[in-house]
Amino acid sequence: MALTDLSRWKVAGLALATSSAAIFLVKLISDHFSSDDNNNNTKSTEFRIVIPGDKVGAVIGRKGRTLRRIEFETQTILELETSKPKVRSSSEASTDEWDLEDIGEEPKSLPNGVLRIHGERLNVEKAKLAVEAILIEAAVKRIREIITIPRETIGWVIGKGGESVQRMKIQCGVHINVGREGTGDTEEVSICGPPDGIALAKKLISCKVAKFYNRSSDFRPYRRSFGEDAEGELEEFLRVREELQQEEPEW
Repeated sequence: MALTDLSRWKVAGLALATSSAAIFLVKLISDHFSSDDNNNNTKSTEFRIVIPGDKVGAVIGRKGRTLRRIEFETQTILELETSKPKVRSSSEASTDEWDLEDIGEEPKSLPNGVLRIHGERLNVEKAKLAVEAILIEAAVKRIREIITIPRETIGWVIGKGGESVQRMKIQCGVHINVGREGTGDTEEVSICGPPDGIALAKKLISCKVAKFYNRSSDFRPYRRSFGEDAEGELEEFLRVREELQQEEPEW
């Protein structure tokens, strides 16, 4: 298979892929194109990439910085078309609404976009590969896991006014959604984020559930002040994080 058959290139083991591997592939193929005939490389061309809706924010970047960086590094022009107003140039991008990287935010259900890359052939190939590297990184950066907890522990896990679950979101850098529509004795908890954050959140939730059953009969969990809750949960978070750091990673 020739290096120029880009449509056939796949990064094996996507679950274990890293941005470093993708960037290495970008460099490998870019070097190959650099050795091609210069006349072919300088011809102007256009390439289109379909961007999945939940990856649009990763490609644009905060305030359009990722698009601008790719344009600058590859000397190309990028235009992203979505159902929202067209981003004609990355320098015009104002993308707070698309930014999915904020801590605790779950990827939104967004329409697919079409990214047009304009420029010389070699530069377009470099930009294309840079975008594909971002898509690979975004695919493994955020995953989703679902765990179950006893229904009677839901209020204890969430905390008064959602304080406990909000702290876990911030501490672990994940989105946590506790279901309340189950009919059995258990309820699903959806955790979305990076693998290490998910592992930490699962451990903290398990600790919360264990504490629910271990508390004394005269304990009233919701009568504690926010400060007392926060202090105790911070200690728990630091302890669990240290334990996880000492363990062999499972991902």
